[in-house]
Amino acid sequence: PVPPFKAIKEFGEAAVDLAPCLLIPTPANMIPFVRDLLCLIIKVLNCLVGQLETLADVMGGLTLQLEDARAKKNQDLIETLVGAQGNAATSAALLVQSIEPIKALLELAGPFMSIAGVQAIQLPAVGDSASQEGVQETIAAIKSVIDTMQTIVDGLGGCD
Repeated sequence: PVPPFKAIKEFGEAAVDLAPCLLIPTPANMIPFVRDLLCLIIKVLNCLVGQLETLADVMGGLTLQLEDARAKKNQDLIETLVGAQGNAATSAALLVQSIEPIKALLELAGPFMSIAGVQAIQLPAVGDSASQEGVQETIAAIKSVIDTMQTIVDGLGGCD
């Protein structure tokens, strides 16, 4: 038989080597992961909101210019501005589509968030990206989610 002290020492050494395999996800070790993930998502969404705000301003300017061109019956300018509006709407639609990977990431992170004691977060359905009003509604909805995430992150220790 192995002397008790030697057996305890050998068991301790073996347990140290196995510790990473035996760790069970707990709220304590999930909190930093969830916090960092939400911080990253907040940064991405803030960038997206900034781009959408710029695009909404462009769309508003184009609408005003188009009204002026129609009042002056400047057909060439009307056609140019209608084309520019179409380009802006396409850009908005592409920006709004960039939310989809973030939605998928939040869905995948749901179990980890649950372990950390954080309620699952879902991004809202987005509005019509072809109009300035629709883009503004999308911006407001995303900002609301950012505020919610920021409150959660602040409770978990905040972003660096």
